Amino acid sequence: MRNAQRNLTGVTLKASSSQRWADLPLRTKGFAVLALPLLLLALAVVASVDVADAQSSYQDTSRAILRSSDEVGQTLVSLLDAETGVRGYVATGDPSFLAPWQAATGALSGQLRALDRSSELTAVDRRQLRDAAAAEMSRLQALVTAERAAPSSRSPLVAGLRAGKGQMDQLRAIVRGIQDRVQRQLTARRSHVDQLRSEALVIAVAGLVIGLAGVLAMFLFIRRVAERVDEARANAYRLGIGESLTATPTAGDEIGRLSAELQQASELLSTRSAELIQAHQAALAAAKDKDRFLSQLGHELRTPLTALVGFGQLLESSDKLDIDDADNVSQIIHATNHLIALTEEVKGAGPDETPLPLALAPVALRELGVDVCALMGPIAAERQITLGLDLPDDASVAANRQRLSQVLINLVSNAIKYNRHGGDVRIHCLRLASGRLRLQVSDTGVGIRAELQPRVFAPYERLEAVAGDVEGTGLGLALSRAYVEAMGGAIGVDSTEGEGSTFWVDLSVAERVGAVGAVA
Repeated sequence: MRNAQRNLTGVTLKASSSQRWADLPLRTKGFAVLALPLLLLALAVVASVDVADAQSSYQDTSRAILRSSDEVGQTLVSLLDAETGVRGYVATGDPSFLAPWQAATGALSGQLRALDRSSELTAVDRRQLRDAAAAEMSRLQALVTAERAAPSSRSPLVAGLRAGKGQMDQLRAIVRGIQDRVQRQLTARRSHVDQLRSEALVIAVAGLVIGLAGVLAMFLFIRRVAERVDEARANAYRLGIGESLTATPTAGDEIGRLSAELQQASELLSTRSAELIQAHQAALAAAKDKDRFLSQLGHELRTPLTALVGFGQLLESSDKLDIDDADNVSQIIHATNHLIALTEEVKGAGPDETPLPLALAPVALRELGVDVCALMGPIAAERQITLGLDLPDDASVAANRQRLSQVLINLVSNAIKYNRHGGDVRIHCLRLASGRLRLQVSDTGVGIRAELQPRVFAPYERLEAVAGDVEGTGLGLALSRAYVEAMGGAIGVDSTEGEGSTFWVDLSVAERVGAVGAVA
């Protein structure tokens, strides 16, 4: 039971450590992977520098030790040469044997000064060597002096030579001691350098091994990062095409947060998609209800409108009407026929629906303008607004007459509604440099502010009229734009606040009215 608990604790700690590593930022992970190899590389460089410094110091020290040992040896040689010369002189009485002694006397002074400057000899070594050399030279000087004073007496000289042998043996022992001590120093320094070399080699090998391990770890780290980036990219692609995202390990680093945000976006899109599907289904149901309602409405409207036309025609055929009444009855019949034509296509009147391509034919603008002015005249008269028509007789455009009439009625109706009391409305046209013809409706109303003009043709957009007393639904201009574009034309507005507005419609020019296919 305890073993199982320990195993479970170990697994938990391992999982916790793994999760902590996964939550670290990518930059921290990269530094952690590179830190140990870089540290060992730095240690290897430091060790190499230490070995190079130690080796250089060893070489300098070795040269100094060898130089000091050579100087000690030269001192001993000079003393031996001096003793040999004095022995020959004492033995033979021949002064020529004193040449080595005299030469050694001159050389010893410089050799002893050089030994005093040597840092490799201790003060005790220098003092012992100097005292022994001075004593030996003094003894030899005494022998030479004695030989010169009493050439025939050999006993004192022999005793001096015997004493000199012990002095020289002592001097040789001092020199051997100095040389042995110097050699031991040299050996110790060589051992230290060898040890440093071994340590540097171990560090270099360890650095190489751990460096290779670090390179492998970095390779694995980069490969894993690339794999996770590919997983995130694949999930982003799936998100773009609307597919479900694949599960990714939970992590708190940059890629982990990106994956979590993609998952949240996927869940949000799924929710939005479900809502859109529901809204689309509701819209389809509403559209069916609208079509059904419009169909029934059109059917119900056609019956009384047809009756109005019939009664109007009966009144028109009566000979009891004066000229004004007959003209009024004619306008009633004309307006009713226009309403009947509208009810035939009432189901396609939605502002958000794409109109079907319209059959185009040459339309005489002046004739159309006269009809519209006759229809809208009573409304203008109520507000004492003057309707002006300035259209040439030969101006014709390629259009659908019913739809262009509806567009012109909408523009004139708005020009009257949004005009000042006693204002003017003018219908005119001009030819554009492009060869098209522009039909314009100008008014002297309040105008439209520049920032509101882009919203003029939006469905249900009434701008600032909502707060006024002007009635409307905001559909007239939206429908007009749809009809004009279905006829291959363009519609727009030029307005100056406080001065009035000009709505224009650009259409292709027709060569002549009644010519089949005669559209420029």
